[in-house]
Amino acid sequence: TGVSELADQFLETNDFYGCIAKRYLSYLTGYEVILAPPDPLIDEYKSEQQKQLEDFHRYLTVFLKTGEQENGETDPQTMKGLINKILRSEFFYEEISNE
Repeated sequence: TGVSELADQFLETNDFYGCIAKRYLSYLTGYEVILAPPDPLIDEYKSEQQKQLEDFHRYLTVFLKTGEQENGETDPQTMKGLINKILRSEFFYEEISNE
C-alpha cells in the first residue's frame, strides 16, 4: 500500500533517525544540534564542545538506524538504548551540574 511503502522509505533515510536523536538529545540535555552536513568553513568557528556534541549526535543517528553498539552487537531495544546512551553521556551530566 502507499502509506506502508512511504513509511518504509522514511525508515531507510538518516534524516528520520537524525530527527529522533536530535529531539531526545535536546529534551534530555537542553543542547541543540543543527541538522546539516559538516561544513569546514563553519566548523572552524565552533567550540570543541559543539563539535563533540555533533559527533555524538551522528553516532546516535547511526545507532538508531542500525541498532549497532560500540562492541558491534545489535541492541533489540534501540529507543531504550538511545535514552541510556544520552543519560550516560557527558552532555547529560554537564546539564545536571550546571543547574
